[in-house]
Amino acid sequence: SSARFLFLTSLGWVLMLFGIFMARRFRFLEWLAVCLCTVEAANGVSHTITAVKMSAYNPGLVSGLLLFIPLGVAGLCLLWKSMSGKRYLTALAVGVAIQLIVSLLAVSGGRTHAS
Repeated sequence: SSARFLFLTSLGWVLMLFGIFMARRFRFLEWLAVCLCTVEAANGVSHTITAVKMSAYNPGLVSGLLLFIPLGVAGLCLLWKSMSGKRYLTALAVGVAIQLIVSLLAVSGGRTHAS
């Protein structure tokens, strides 16, 4: 629903702002940038895969292809040498995990399944 979308989008913005505050405070801005660039690129890929799989347009497809994927990948390339490989890959993995959680929430539509 529109209300659920608005709530989840607002929650995402609040969490990102909190992450930026914490990253500045504890000096892990590059790590957070890698994480957020990964989420951005993965979001674009997710919308693209969904459109291909369903053979239909979905909101986020055009912005994903034209903005999120190129900007996310560009950011990841720029940040590649800013930290150790292990730290970079950890931030990348966390970004992928965040996008997977967001995708699962979007697909579930808030439904829970009883066992």
